[in-house]
Amino acid sequence: MQHTDDLYFILEHAWRLLQQGYQNPASRLRTPVLATSGLDGQANARTVVLRRVEPEKRKLFINTDCRSPKYHELLADPRGTLVFFDPETETQLRIYTEIRIHQHNELTHRAWNELPAGGRQIYKTTAPPGKVAPAPTSGLPMPESTHGSMDESSHPGYENFVVLEAIAKHLDWLCFSEQGHRRAGFTWDQEGLLHASWRYP
Repeated sequence: MQHTDDLYFILEHAWRLLQQGYQNPASRLRTPVLATSGLDGQANARTVVLRRVEPEKRKLFINTDCRSPKYHELLADPRGTLVFFDPETETQLRIYTEIRIHQHNELTHRAWNELPAGGRQIYKTTAPPGKVAPAPTSGLPMPESTHGSMDESSHPGYENFVVLEAIAKHLDWLCFSEQGHRRAGFTWDQEGLLHASWRYP
C-alpha cells in the first residue's frame, strides 16, 4: 500500500482487505489469530476462520464449538483480539473486540446451512476440541462400522455449533514499508463515534 496521509482512506482500505480475505479461501486474511483471556489467567491464542465481515457495523463473524476452551473463556470475559497479516500489502491489523455468542438462533441456523458437509462433521465428534485422544485423529466422526451409530439424533453437530460475533472497538493498523513504517489507530466510543489518530510505529 502506498503511503497516504488520509486516515479515513486507511480505515476503509483495512475493512476492504478484511472483506476480500473472507471471500477468498486462499487469502492469509481468512485465517487470523484470535486471542482471549484464559480461565487460568494465561493469554490464549489460536488460528480461526473468518466467516463474514460487515464493515458498516464493524462486525466480524467466526464459527466455533461450544465445547471449546475459547467458548468458555468468552463467557467469562467477552473481550477478544483478532490479529491479521496481509503479506501482499505488508499490513498488520489488530482488532480489539467485544464478542457476542450466538447459539440456536436465526444467525447460527443460517451459518450452519452455509457450511459444507465436511465442515459440519467436526461438530459431531464425541469429545470436545483439545481433549486428550488415545491415538491420532482427524477430528471427524469414525465410520459407523467401527464407532456405532453416528446419526443426527445421537450426535447432532448443530447442538455444539456456535457463531461468534466480534464487534470492533479499536483497530490498530501497521504498514511495513521500505519508505518507513506507518501506524494508525481507530477507536469507537460507546456511542459509536470514531476517533482516528496516527501512532508511532
